[in-house]
Amino acid sequence: MELMNSPGTRDESGKRIIVKDDVLRRIISIFRRYGFAHLDTPVIERFDVLSAKYAGGSEILKETFKLRDQGKRELCLRYDLTVPLARFIGMHKEIKMPFKRYQFGPVFRDGPVKLGRYREFWQCDADIVGAGSMAADAELLSMAQDVFKSLNIDASIRVNNRKLLNGIIRNYGVKEDDIEFVILTLDKIKKIGEESVMELLSERIGRDKSEGIMRLVSDGSGWEETLNRVENEIGDKEGIEGINELRTLRRLLDEFGVTTAVLDISLARGLSYYTGTVFEAFLKRGRIKSSIAAGGRYDRMIGGYLSSKEEIKAAGISFGIDVLVDTLQEREEERDDIDVMVIPIGDSALGIKAASEFRGKGLKTLMDIMGRGPGKNLSYCNSRGIRFAVLIGEKEKSRGVIKLRDLKDGSEQELGVEEAIKTIKSAIKN
Repeated sequence: MELMNSPGTRDESGKRIIVKDDVLRRIISIFRRYGFAHLDTPVIERFDVLSAKYAGGSEILKETFKLRDQGKRELCLRYDLTVPLARFIGMHKEIKMPFKRYQFGPVFRDGPVKLGRYREFWQCDADIVGAGSMAADAELLSMAQDVFKSLNIDASIRVNNRKLLNGIIRNYGVKEDDIEFVILTLDKIKKIGEESVMELLSERIGRDKSEGIMRLVSDGSGWEETLNRVENEIGDKEGIEGINELRTLRRLLDEFGVTTAVLDISLARGLSYYTGTVFEAFLKRGRIKSSIAAGGRYDRMIGGYLSSKEEIKAAGISFGIDVLVDTLQEREEERDDIDVMVIPIGDSALGIKAASEFRGKGLKTLMDIMGRGPGKNLSYCNSRGIRFAVLIGEKEKSRGVIKLRDLKDGSEQELGVEEAIKTIKSAIKN
């Protein structure tokens, strides 16, 4: 038997885990700053929950991992964190609104594998339930901009509205039964190109309708110019509502100071549960072309689970943790997460007190427990990218000092433990 991973999955260790933990820490810190609380849901869900008509739709079900338990019940692995949230809200009607929650963890899709796209991958979501105002959508986009700034990632956020897209499609006489097909096909523009999308649309709805839709959605003008032009061409009530929502959103984004959002009325987002604002974030440069975050408004899903005609307003954003980690590693920002290594010379007990003091002051500290010599330990520090090493022997102990070596420039100085701690913390801060 050859030992190997299942396609689209991988083991994670070493520096990748360090980068991943740091990405999650930064994102969660920003979520909390915006007033979101933590929620967790199971990886395994009932298949009827994830396949409901108000959930992700037929396209995503093609990639859903299905299984049966010993009781012959149909189950599946969750394909996102949004549908489980809707199920949770439906089961807990006592929740006070607005409910702002964040969640992170693995999701699973049986789809094609490539750089930045896996079958088991991590998402980190934030959702606002119970708020229908465009202020909620704007807050999510503001938060996204803060996340990218925190990670030092140069990204652009493409924004559209499904109501506008529905209006454009209806404007050309497309049947209601074909609207979802058109939306899912438009969602492939960035992947297969406009010509291929035109061919697919023409086969289903005819050339004239396809050309009209593609002409409108391919416009690359700014927010107001595009919205004014589309408004003059369509008379669909839902489409006009989408235009007005986008104008309100743009004004609120200006108030929030969001400068990274651009209007793209070809943006569809393949999942069928979206009802209003939709958005996707992409890197401005780099090999990774898939989105690094995405989301939108889904006002009908939760009410559907409650078998209620009343809409329960909701909007959310999902960050792709794996693709963000891939991005940072591509940028060669890998680093070890150890601040200092204590190297006892001779008796290993010599380093215990110093290591304990470093740890007590919040420094992430390794201590040699292998009994290796200074040379081998310093090589080990270099191989892991650990910047500071502390050497302490009987001579240093008798004088109440330690030797602090900065492996970045090779400098070495004798210091008291407290002074060494200040020196290391100052270097980390800078």
